[in-house]
Amino acid sequence: VLLARKPFVTQGEANYSCAVVYADGSMEESEPVTVRVRESPLPPTSLTSVPSDMSISLMWSHSDECFENCTFMYEITWQQSGDGSRLRNTTTTETSFTIEGLTPGTSYEIGVDWSLL
Repeated sequence: VLLARKPFVTQGEANYSCAVVYADGSMEESEPVTVRVRESPLPPTSLTSVPSDMSISLMWSHSDECFENCTFMYEITWQQSGDGSRLRNTTTTETSFTIEGLTPGTSYEIGVDWSLL
């Protein structure tokens, strides 16, 4: 039987414990369980690129609105513009990536998406 749940929030974390009352009147309380609640931070900003003959280097920054120890996964996608070519992608936890093997004089659609791990 769940008798009580005692939440208290400290620095973005909620601690919960439960108490059970048995038929004989005795009671047991569980060890506290900590749940960390995070809001999604803003997306990457300040995206810059440095093209060369057959590659392009991408760099971006991310806000510090996250609790300590946050890790972001970035997905970089690219394909030739307008020709229905295969969408290519890769993932990284770094804030930079170089796309290699591009064709000079060709337009590409490039995207950087992110998620919180």
